[in-house]
Amino acid sequence: MFLNVSEYGGGDVIVEKLLRKAYIAVTPGSAFGPMGADFIRISYAASSKRIHDALERIGDTIV
Repeated sequence: MFLNVSEYGGGDVIVEKLLRKAYIAVTPGSAFGPMGADFIRISYAASSKRIHDALERIGDTIV
């Protein structure tokens, strides 16, 4: 899943912020080409509870 994070500083900025503050690893969209610079890629191969918890932490961190 790709999320547009352009209003929060772009993919590279958010990737670092999520890793440092929420301990969540995501992939910057720029890893998939220059058109992905405003996105992050989230892999959600986990239980529903873990996904829900991670999405809450992402929201708390970037907003």
